[in-house]
Formats: sequence, C-alpha cells, structure tokens
Amino acid sequence: MNKHQAGSLTIAAVLLSAGYAGAQDRPAAANAPAAERGQSVDELVVVGTRRAGRTVTDSPVPVDVLSSQDIETIATGDMNNLMRSLVPSFNVARFAGINADGSGFIRPPTLRGLAPDQTLVLINGKRRHRSALVNFSGGGVLAAGSQAVDLAQIPTIALERIEVLRDGASAQYGSDAIAGVINHTLRREAEGFEIRSRYGQHYKGDGKNYQLQANVGLPLGDRGFVNVSGEFLDSGYTSRGGQRIGALAHSLARPDLATADPVQRVGDPKVRAYRMFFNGEVETPERSKLYFFGNYGRSNQAFQFNWRQPDTVTRPAQSGVGAQVYPRTNVFDPIYLDRLPDGAYDANGRTFSFTEIYPRGFTPFFNCHIRDLSGVGGYRASSRAA
Repeated sequence: MNKHQAGSLTIAAVLLSAGYAGAQDRPAAANAPAAERGQSVDELVVVGTRRAGRTVTDSPVPVDVLSSQDIETIATGDMNNLMRSLVPSFNVARFAGINADGSGFIRPPTLRGLAPDQTLVLINGKRRHRSALVNFSGGGVLAAGSQAVDLAQIPTIALERIEVLRDGASAQYGSDAIAGVINHTLRREAEGFEIRSRYGQHYKGDGKNYQLQANVGLPLGDRGFVNVSGEFLDSGYTSRGGQRIGALAHSLARPDLATADPVQRVGDPKVRAYRMFFNGEVETPERSKLYFFGNYGRSNQAFQFNWRQPDTVTRPAQSGVGAQVYPRTNVFDPIYLDRLPDGAYDANGRTFSFTEIYPRGFTPFFNCHIRDLSGVGGYRASSRAA
C-alpha cells in the first residue's frame, strides 16, 4: 500500500501601525457596511488595486466577482470544480489512475494557462499557505515541479464572495501572482444559522456523494463577531476508463479466471472529508480592529493504482499483424525457496508465486491522508483612531 501524507501549518501575526495599510490589507474596506460605501458588496474590488472602494466597472484589469448566490448555484464538494465552472481561464483536471501520484488527491489548478503555483490565493486578503505536495508525475506538464494551494480545503458555505483577478499582478503582489490573484472573503454574519445538505450520483450509478454543510454566526461582545462554517463530505468512486489491454489479453487467454472488467477504476477517488473555517473580528473603542481567522481540515482519499498482471500471455497484435506479448508484472516472478550448499538458490527446487494467492492479478490502492491547519490574527489600526 502506498501512502501519501500532506499537511501544513501556517500561523501568521500581523501588526499594523496607525495610518499604514499594505496592498493586501485593503479587504478591510470591503468589510465596512454596504451603506457606508454607497454600493453593493458584490461589486467591490479588493484585488489588483490599492484604492479603496474601486468597483468592477472602473477596474483597469479583468476582475470576476462571484457573490454567495453565484457560489450556491454550483452543487459540488470541491472548490476546484466550482471555480472551473464559474471563472473563465481557470482549469483543473482530475488526475487519478495511471501514473497520477499525489496529484490525484490535491489537484493542481491553472489560471490563464500558467503553472499552478503562479496563481496567488488569498483568504481575507492574506496569503493562503501551499500544500505539502510537490507535483511530480501527475498534473500534466504545467504542474510538474509546482506546489499549489489545496483549494478543496475551502468549504463553499464559508464564503461571502470570491474575487478573481485574471491578469498578471506580480508588480503589486510578487512573483507568485504572475497568472493572477484569487481572493476568498469569509462570511461575517454575527447572528443566524444555516444548514445545507446534498446527495447526488452519476447516471451510471457510481460516484455517490453526500455533503452536509453548516454555518453559524455569533456576536463577540458588543462590537465583534465570530462566524464558523463546517462541512462533511463523503464521495464515492467513479470509473470512466476502459479495460487495460493486458487485462483484456489475459481474460481471452484465461477465460476460466473471469478477470474483472475493468480491472482498474480510472476516475474520481473515494473521499471522506471534514473541513472547518472560522472568521472573527472585534472593534476597539478607538475604532481599530482585532481580527482572526483560520481553518482545520482532515480528509482520507483513495483510488486504484496500476493493475498487476499475473501471467505472460501472447495474443494477436492490435494492428492485426503478428502477435504481441503482454508480460506478467515482476511481483509475480517465481520466488525460489531452496538453497544449494554454496548458498545460491536452487533453480530446480521449490518455488512460490503470488499467483497462488492472486490468480487474477491484483489492483493496489493509492491512499492519501491530508491534514490542513492554519491560523491568522492581527491588529488593524484606523487612521481616525487618534
């Protein structure tokens, strides 16, 4: 059994002096009541600009603003799928099955056709940590060697809106924003409770998934709030690949063994995940603010890896000309049990082969256990406080 473990821990403390605001601290303006700004929340832009109050209509760069209503229209347990459905030039594939490696679990997305780690991901205007996975054999050419953010850790119910800057912003944010910037703004309600549930499956009968989400807003004193969102997801396998050619040849050569068809599922992995986000803020008497937010996520995933062929078989070639040999996997090579006086193994002695246990071959599982933890806190001073 192969195992891949991915975990990350990010704790950031930000202290800002009065009268100072960095480029990534502008989301504070978006957190002010809509009446004070004189415009609707879903039109504000806080990425790609240093000016507070800029809207989509007068932004000099292409910005998509997805409201909570837009987010609710997509029924999915994976933020990657939501972004792919709503944002032009955002692409992500499902890499599971043959040579997928860890990219089958932590999917590397691309924006504007650039590498996954060239898109800056923000939560409330602060940099989101990257996953521990460095993409190797999976994820395609663009993802090779990259280390991207695991967007699947963000529950959709935790978001007030998403802002996507579809243009290079490295001059403002740094080299990790060459492809663009994605800012996730967390919900800020100080009261109320919401619960969502969903069940679905594909027409083929596989991929059954259950999703349960909840959000609660609580007051924090007279001038603050804490908003907590949680999600449970149980998603089943899908199989969209055909029969492996070696398995097909083996089933024709040994029809008595009733080889499974397909011997290996190629599609979505099995996922069981628990995710939680919190967001809080307290306003001081001096009109400054203490803020904090973070998350904890845990998920177990698995998909089938390359099928191991038990016997060498020869069948007509796919071209129709001549024959083709489909060799057994070396794990089924005979194991010699007896030794000669000089210590060498006796080729004429007893042998053992795993075909005695797995006459139809076997398909191993690739498992992944992910734990994702982050916490951010800081003090935001107001220029009016003094």
